[in-house]
Amino acid sequence: MRHNFCSELVTGLVFCGALIAATAAPDTERAVAVNPNGRLIYTPDAFGNTVPDFSLAGYRHGGVELPVAPVRETLQPQAGAKDDAARIQEALDRVSRLEPRPEDGVRGAVLLARGTYHCARSLRVPPGVTLRGEGSSTNGTVIISTRTPASPGEKPRLIEMGGVPSRLALGQGHRVLDQAVPLGARRLRVENAGAFSPGDVVLIERRPDATWIHDLRMDQIADLRAGGQQWKAEGYVRRWQARVRESTGDTLSLDTPIICALERKYDVSTVRKITADGRGRAAAVERLRLLSVYAPGRETSDEAHAWDAIVVNNVVDSWVREVTALHFANSCVTVASAAARITVQDCAMLDPVSQITGGRRYSFVGSGQFVLFQRCYARNGRHDFVTGSGDMGPTVFLDCLAEQTHADIGPHHRWACGQLYDNIKGRQIHAQDRGRSGSGHGWAGNAQVFWNCEAESFVCQKAWIPSAQNWNLGGVGKRGKPALPDRPDGWWESFGRHVEPRSLYLAQLRERLAAEGEDAEAALVKVTAPQQRSGTVWELLRNRHRTD
Repeated sequence: MRHNFCSELVTGLVFCGALIAATAAPDTERAVAVNPNGRLIYTPDAFGNTVPDFSLAGYRHGGVELPVAPVRETLQPQAGAKDDAARIQEALDRVSRLEPRPEDGVRGAVLLARGTYHCARSLRVPPGVTLRGEGSSTNGTVIISTRTPASPGEKPRLIEMGGVPSRLALGQGHRVLDQAVPLGARRLRVENAGAFSPGDVVLIERRPDATWIHDLRMDQIADLRAGGQQWKAEGYVRRWQARVRESTGDTLSLDTPIICALERKYDVSTVRKITADGRGRAAAVERLRLLSVYAPGRETSDEAHAWDAIVVNNVVDSWVREVTALHFANSCVTVASAAARITVQDCAMLDPVSQITGGRRYSFVGSGQFVLFQRCYARNGRHDFVTGSGDMGPTVFLDCLAEQTHADIGPHHRWACGQLYDNIKGRQIHAQDRGRSGSGHGWAGNAQVFWNCEAESFVCQKAWIPSAQNWNLGGVGKRGKPALPDRPDGWWESFGRHVEPRSLYLAQLRERLAAEGEDAEAALVKVTAPQQRSGTVWELLRNRHRTD
């Protein structure tokens, strides 16, 4: 697939050597606007940072309809069965040995017929295989996890999607030559750019030094709790993937934007070709209702049961759709860091059972790269749409709703980069310096974009250095109280009224697909619900789970 981008970038602000941090922007200055020709225009801050393009998030980089795997095995519920895990796993393994379709890696589906199944151990869904039910409602296909921790501290999972861990094979590193590369940029000057060709998949690596930590003031986090630590540079190496569009002279043009600014004053950055990627593809879970057994009456204390309904890892181009999870201690879907190009849609996390404290009730976790969560719902969680330590996007949360929440939505800790919260509604939506929280969370995220969100409390701060930026664009709600109020504001725009276009992700996706010569409108119809194309879906999500 070609990735040719034709968005116009408003220029005129020099980023090299900029010393002034952009803060709240006047309403006359739009971070993203639509010109008379319908193109998106991006306005840089004083450093040159622009809102990144998030359109590559999702299955096969977005804009591609999720496949429907042919049914290869069908299982029926067995009356009186106490553990169906073995026969379900055997069916999954048999399908995994079938030949995959060359176009998408799909091997086939195991269909669990309507009814109830019990699992006393985890299920593994291999690459190429879909685990499918006949609906996520109470009269659909229900899997009940009866698993308990085998040892203290174990956090059982019901379903693990993906293959075995594998390391990327990498070529020689080529140093970035630019003095500075801002957020949103797609061009890099590198040593020996001729070593790269169009279509090469590369790994960008940024290794910061102690000066960067110091200028972030993360070596002086006040009042650390027992076990807390100041940040150390070696713990903040950041890596993310991109594809080369063009190599000319000493310059590489990439399909994926820079989501953590590169600065020679702070870091040594390199680009390496990925010569082999052993991850499988096309694992899926669909149309299931998943429950974790717990001790009734101990809804805020029982943790001796399953924690995660689904964990996705070591796999690409995979998906989860139409899954409802109830009573798990932590998440409905966690997309781990070794997963990429994942779509999670039409899923719900309802009424988790655990203590209401740290490390629990993270309903939807996006730690992988190029991940799209859309039309997801959470009730009675904590950090419902969230990323973790150092997670690198692009990651998109689109048209999601969280109710009866106990904590905030947004980046959670330690410099996650490149996340878009697009039309998210919840109680609190925050990007800030979390200071001593946890073991020293500090700056939770950078290159965070809140777009047309609604919340009772918004916090949008940016780190002290000029190359950092976060955006709150079109948010409706109230300004919340930051953990550390003296930190700089990010870019606040049109606070109290929504901006156009309604969805940034869908507008960016439409523009990219059109530039690639595809029928953008037809593609959007295949990957969105009708309500998304005309307005928000929050009421739809609320009504869908009103009786659950």
